Amino acid sequence: METKKKVIKYPENLPLKQAVTNSGITIRHLSKLIGVSTLNISLTINGHYKGVNIKAKLTHILNQQAALGLGSTQTAPLGN
Repeated sequence: METKKKVIKYPENLPLKQAVTNSGITIRHLSKLIGVSTLNISLTINGHYKGVNIKAKLTHILNQQAALGLGSTQTAPLGN
């Protein structure tokens, strides 16, 4: 039986995946900060869920971290 790859419905969310990876923050820690399940965060950053509210909160947290210089690699702040 072949496995089907999920279609990425929201490719505009994919830069979030790179930003989360570069920040060094785990999805579990982000879920506690935002108050959203790890599943919803994972689906959002992988482009399978629109997650407008999640995207805004993630962007805010990642920009705060970048401003404090806490990321493992420095990246430009994300836009909305």
